[in-house]
Amino acid sequence: MRTSAVALLVLMSAALSSRAEVTISLPAEGFYRTGRFFPVRIGGQGRAGAVELGAVGAMRTRIEGLQGPAIVPLLAVTASVRQLRWVSEDGAEHAVAGELHALGDQEALIGVAGGDVESARSLFPQKSLVMVPLDSAGQLLSPASAWEVLDGLLLGAPAAAQLDDGQIQTLLAAGTVIVVRSANPPDGRWPWTRVGENWVLRLEPAGSAPALDGDVYGPTYSWDAGWPRAFRLELLGGACVFCILALAVSLWRSRYAVIGIVVLTAAGIGLLGVVYRLQSPVRTQRLGVAIRTPGLIQYDLWSWQSSVRETLVSFPAAAPAHPIFGSLSQLQELEPRMICRSDGQPERFVFRLKPGESLAMLTRIVRPFVNLSIQQPVDPRWNAFIRDHYLRSTDQIEGQTVVQDPSSAESISTVVIDRR
Repeated sequence: MRTSAVALLVLMSAALSSRAEVTISLPAEGFYRTGRFFPVRIGGQGRAGAVELGAVGAMRTRIEGLQGPAIVPLLAVTASVRQLRWVSEDGAEHAVAGELHALGDQEALIGVAGGDVESARSLFPQKSLVMVPLDSAGQLLSPASAWEVLDGLLLGAPAAAQLDDGQIQTLLAAGTVIVVRSANPPDGRWPWTRVGENWVLRLEPAGSAPALDGDVYGPTYSWDAGWPRAFRLELLGGACVFCILALAVSLWRSRYAVIGIVVLTAAGIGLLGVVYRLQSPVRTQRLGVAIRTPGLIQYDLWSWQSSVRETLVSFPAAAPAHPIFGSLSQLQELEPRMICRSDGQPERFVFRLKPGESLAMLTRIVRPFVNLSIQQPVDPRWNAFIRDHYLRSTDQIEGQTVVQDPSSAESISTVVIDRR
């Protein structure tokens, strides 16, 4: 008996020791800006399983199968994010030490990994600069979406060589100004501009992308809240076929006619159940907006989703994507989460859509300038949305083309705007 108890204690001790001791830290020193992701480092030795991060005023992030240190993005939805905490796989909540600091309009957060610190003052005149040192010894700015909070990035040539096109796209889409101290342009793909002894790459993103904005839900106001028209027509056709077959069986002069009606009815109900389960309850509407500027093109790929019954909806997060909530109550009702892989790379968003609710997602991509062939005039139903969210007085709408979504390979009708 004593031997069994000792063995049990040994097994329990081994199990506890195999669990990782999770530590949480803030690489950007706790600074955040509303509507952007900011980085949170999760540390631990051994396998910690799933770890979920959350805070009041932020969307939750969950990392699956944590096996070592990783940085994950956390989205600041409101201007008051507080009470950062993490939840272990067994559901236990743990408070995180350290304060979070909201960045004001007159503040600029600058990440530094070499580079010319003094140059930041000329790039952000009349702003108070907050400098944050970056660790260039490991994976610099990975994942890039976690560092959207940076207003500027100062790099030496060795650190700049670590950035790939995907990271540059993500940072530009967030409005981050990238400054590299180097004698030569960092690469030949992007339109770098020489400023003193530095090379500068920047884009002022067109269209706002706040985390809370009920106005972007305008395109959903005219939606029919029920099933899609095509599905209703299929049901109507099936009902007509059923009635014809039922009438034929009822005219059958046989003692088996009643049995035939029962069998036909059961088959019809069963088939209806199968069709109902196979039919997606989610209705999706897409729109692309391409803004051409000198040297760069910004692609905004919009997605609006609604559901006719409660369902769990997934949206890819590999490309820089943001949910935009209509209100704080919607943030709570949808139970949104970003799901990340064990290395911290975003994989997908998940939401719980209820009947009649809608969700807006914006994927923003920036690429070097290319010519886009205009295929047709702009669909009039998008005029108000484009005017309210994108157009400046000097902009010109060129027409409409088709752009491929890099996450789904779906072709999206896209309005092209020239901004010179």
